[in-house]
Amino acid sequence: MKTETKEDIDYETLSLGDLLSAYKAAKDRKKAIESGELAEVKAFLEQAEVLITRKMRDNGLRQVQDESGQATFSLTDEIVPKISDWDKIYPYIAENGYWHLLYRKLTARAYRELIEAGYQVPGTDPEVLTRLRMRSN
Repeated sequence: MKTETKEDIDYETLSLGDLLSAYKAAKDRKKAIESGELAEVKAFLEQAEVLITRKMRDNGLRQVQDESGQATFSLTDEIVPKISDWDKIYPYIAENGYWHLLYRKLTARAYRELIEAGYQVPGTDPEVLTRLRMRSN
């Protein structure tokens, strides 16, 4: 199935019905790609990354080129947090003003639940986003 590109179609001139059909066809194509070949490629890449990392470590290598010399692979180490006790982290952040350690985003579902229950969350204003949903029959 060939998905037509923007160069092939002027979407602005399509009727709503034709645009909806084109949207559904593109979503179906995306799903087929993601669950088919793309899923296989992602699975291979994940497995290969683990194996390459292990083999490079086993051989004491931090940087290596592929056989063709067209790609260089290197291992880098990165420190990331592994949370062992949230009850200790929050007071530490508050006492030191290290708010930059936290993502600055509220969980939308929990926020909605509070608003719908009649609570107001200080420092926030509810914003309504309109999203397009599609259900296939």
